[in-house]
Amino acid sequence: MPTGNDDTSDLIRQIELAGANKIYLVKNEMLSKYATIPYKLAILKALEQIKPEILLIGATVNGRDLAPRIASSLGAGLTADCTELSLNEEGKLAATRPTFGGSLMATILSRTDIQMATVRPKVFKKPQDDVNNKAEVIEINVDIENNLTNIEELNFIEKTLSNSSIEDADIIVAGGKGVKTEENFKLLEELATLLGGKVGASRGLVDMGICKNDIQVGQTGKTVNPKIYIACGISGAIQHIEGMKNSQTIIAINKDKNAPIFKIADYGIVGDLGEIIPELLEKIKGN
Repeated sequence: MPTGNDDTSDLIRQIELAGANKIYLVKNEMLSKYATIPYKLAILKALEQIKPEILLIGATVNGRDLAPRIASSLGAGLTADCTELSLNEEGKLAATRPTFGGSLMATILSRTDIQMATVRPKVFKKPQDDVNNKAEVIEINVDIENNLTNIEELNFIEKTLSNSSIEDADIIVAGGKGVKTEENFKLLEELATLLGGKVGASRGLVDMGICKNDIQVGQTGKTVNPKIYIACGISGAIQHIEGMKNSQTIIAINKDKNAPIFKIADYGIVGDLGEIIPELLEKIKGN
């Protein structure tokens, strides 16, 4: 956990609650803001002391920048943007990721001493807080020269998340090709608003031009795990399923009774969403 010299007690406690047994803490003023070279050097120096067999990094914006640089420096294999992880019979990391544009899932093994992977956010459910857990915090001292980076920060503009951000939504109403029209999609937006949730979409609906790709769920979109996922007019192709299969409760609405989405749905409604959604809206409104 690279960091500047600020107080890290809150962050350490969050990691403890998630169940960590050991926390390696690297403090240096050069790490107060993310920069590729200082962070890479800090982690490489920490790895010299820790010597792990497996290194996992979040497939965030910073993680996708940092991981390949570490892997290149170590001469290690890196499986990027993983959606599943497991250990095979030999105890090796088996990392699964979409390939060929999301049409296939590939499970990859690394032959290098340290096995590396980046993991999509929201792929794994956050464990319940273990309030009794106490991790061992091990501080690692590293020296980082001040002139290692040729990047100068001129200004920082914080991005405000738009209303279409769905990763943290507890309720998602998602539409697929079966939505067909912008009018029907507006019904989904209204339902999501009434339920206090967000609207999502399959790649098929995005490709139709009915909505933007920032709400796309699936292998080539975002991974979500809401409490309730309402799939409207979504057939249930594996590419979409991979992005929402960890939802706590899945409700499917589809005209095709044989649609694959019903195989993973907790509740299924066979019918035309253009008729069913308006009825749901009326019930919710109490009319």
